[in-house]
Amino acid sequence: MYLVEKPARYVGSELNSCHKRDPDLFRIALAYPDLYEIGMSNLGLSILYHRLNEEPDLYCQRVYAPAADMERLLRAKGLSLQTLEEHAPLGEMDLIGFSLQYEMTYTQILNMLDLSGIPLYTQERQSSDPVIVAGGPGTANPEPMAPFFDAMLIGDGEEAILDIARTVKEWKREPSRDRGELHRSLARIPGLYVPSLYHVSVDADGLLQEVKAVGGAPWPVISRKVTDLDRAFFPTKPIVPGLEIVHDRAQVELFRGCLRGCRFCQAGIIYRPQRIRSANTLFLQAEAILSNTGWEELGLISLSTCDYPDLSGLLEQLQPLQKRLRVTVSLPSLRADSFSVKLARLAQGNKITLTFAPEAGSERLRTIIGKDIRDQELVEAVQMAADAGFQRIKLYFMVGLPRETQPDLEDILPLVEKLRAEARHAGRRLRFSAAVSAFVPKAQTAFQWEAMEDLERIRQKRSFLRQQLERIGIETGGQREELSVLEGVLARGDRRLAAAIWEAWRGGSRLDGWSDFFSNAVWQEAFVRAGIDPRAYLRARRREEILPWNVVRYPTGPAYLWRERERAYAE
Repeated sequence: MYLVEKPARYVGSELNSCHKRDPDLFRIALAYPDLYEIGMSNLGLSILYHRLNEEPDLYCQRVYAPAADMERLLRAKGLSLQTLEEHAPLGEMDLIGFSLQYEMTYTQILNMLDLSGIPLYTQERQSSDPVIVAGGPGTANPEPMAPFFDAMLIGDGEEAILDIARTVKEWKREPSRDRGELHRSLARIPGLYVPSLYHVSVDADGLLQEVKAVGGAPWPVISRKVTDLDRAFFPTKPIVPGLEIVHDRAQVELFRGCLRGCRFCQAGIIYRPQRIRSANTLFLQAEAILSNTGWEELGLISLSTCDYPDLSGLLEQLQPLQKRLRVTVSLPSLRADSFSVKLARLAQGNKITLTFAPEAGSERLRTIIGKDIRDQELVEAVQMAADAGFQRIKLYFMVGLPRETQPDLEDILPLVEKLRAEARHAGRRLRFSAAVSAFVPKAQTAFQWEAMEDLERIRQKRSFLRQQLERIGIETGGQREELSVLEGVLARGDRRLAAAIWEAWRGGSRLDGWSDFFSNAVWQEAFVRAGIDPRAYLRARRREEILPWNVVRYPTGPAYLWRERERAYAE
């Protein structure tokens, strides 16, 4: 009888994992604050893991969030959270890098630090404690988690992670180490934000009054970019997981960035400019990865796969490899048009499901949010999907979008009915499902100044749509309203929210992104204990207002984002 569910989450020793025996190596742990099945699917973490382990003096290991049963076991036995490779206590690492992928993982980061005996706040750590850094899209607004990190990387990590490791390694050699000196050294690395070197003041109304850089820290911190993906490091012997994971396949990255310009999309902004890998590089990487792993599926990864130049040509180039190794190719990020369906059919063979994200029911509202998809394009895509033999269509919609009206909301229903009717007209009974979630305004987007709708209004809109869609036999889903509102608070918060995050963790918040674990009551109590009104973070912001995330800068910049907002309002 197992003491924990899925013990393979914690065993390590997977194919292509790295094991070094020298005890004097500088040891790094890459920490993903979610379960193994989620973290092992993250391509960015895989790139950093193998890049670091190419260096003979560095030893990079992995650690994931323990499930509830494992956490109980660790605490009952007084054991530390351990790395997978060496089964070493996390607190013995020299450097720990956390991935901030999603706001709902924030309390889990504190839990992993606590399970390792590491002080949660940066100011409480001694020179003997590991240096704690963060990266990932969550650093687009680093402030809510800023007090817990020595440094936070803004932008791409392949090159920056080596700079960080070398700087910390040199500091560790100093006989009398001073953490303040380390912070000043880290701040000199391009793309690195060191929270302790920025002083924040608030006025009598609770608004940010000033954010001031000290100790020679840069203002703003410019995001770090890898310019040439053909020359950039990419692992061709990735780790094969010990159990089934969310994206259980080989992966190659077509390009970074996106040309679509959806005004609600944070990723489309922070990963700019678009940088493309050549088809020849992708073919060689795919061939090596598939040969070194035995995976039977190859994912072509990007924010908008169909924007890859001559994607048809790349798929044709991959066909001999598919036949020789008996693998399928998947296109995870498709545009909702007939061209995408044609490509999906060419690549995916007998796959049965296509996912489209119209986001809004009316063309007017889609124009406002920058989602340039017409109703006729959706109709043609469904027609072709039916002809191609696909069996399911998943649709994604948002409620509470800027400038949304009741007719916009009601337009979702006839759109879905029209798409289903077209499928039937083609002689196919495609199964449709619709996920309806709340719009969350995010930092670094054209809608970063917008108000987020309150909980009750979101609940009313989602309930209306669910009832209408289920009445005509459409399966519905989507993120819980309470979870979306909390995401909205954390997405645009300042560093005062760190106190509420700490209180939520102390109250038992774990793995909030999983519906089985999320407790809105715990968070509301946390806000009360921290003396914070979360509604204050959902309000609209003025253009001249100091925003918490102004300290970091991406290629677009706030002037461009404001112009995009004005274009949205002009429809």
